Amino acid sequence: MFMFPISLGIAATIRVGYNLGSASTEKAEISAYTSIMVGLMV
Repeated sequence: MFMFPISLGIAATIRVGYNLGSASTEKAEISAYTSIMVGLMV
């Protein structure tokens, strides 16, 4: 029951970290915002 939200959080962390690591702060911000919105919908 809690596995889907945890996996979503892990995927969001990886996605934002990847964008920050490639010095793409705009993409990281969009990824973070999208992840929060998807998380709230679940």
